[in-house]
Amino acid sequence: DFFCYAVSLFGNRALIGAYQEDDNGGQSGAAYVFDFNNGLWSQSIKLTADDGAANNYFGASVNVLGNRAMIGAPGGDTGSAYVFAFDGIDWSQSEKLTASDGTPNDFFGFSLSQTTEHTLIGAKLDDELGASSGSAYVYLNHDVIFADGFGQ
Repeated sequence: DFFCYAVSLFGNRALIGAYQEDDNGGQSGAAYVFDFNNGLWSQSIKLTADDGAANNYFGASVNVLGNRAMIGAPGGDTGSAYVFAFDGIDWSQSEKLTASDGTPNDFFGFSLSQTTEHTLIGAKLDDELGASSGSAYVYLNHDVIFADGFGQ
């Protein structure tokens, strides 16, 4: 499963990627949320993409920031990044991000990072400046749960 291939920590919350998890087909991937309460770490939920499929590699990159989690899935055609929001009770997928100029095998979602204002997503094999030269996509977050979309 490659559990812990990617990890992120914010306060008392950890997000752990396992991009070779097979729940939605071979190497579809998963990510696990752990919370630290009363001196113990415990798994809160296992996250998978709503449209998860074989070879998506969901969980190859992860980032948690408070009550939102971003999970990269660089396989599956051009690649993508998924945003999940926690409403205090449940986690739910709120967005799926793809590159506006993505082409097959760009590996969009291979790396990612977020702040409250911006999101940065890497596409390690994008050909914009030459064969497999790579690109980084910067998004402006319109609100804290990404409900209003992004500007690229």
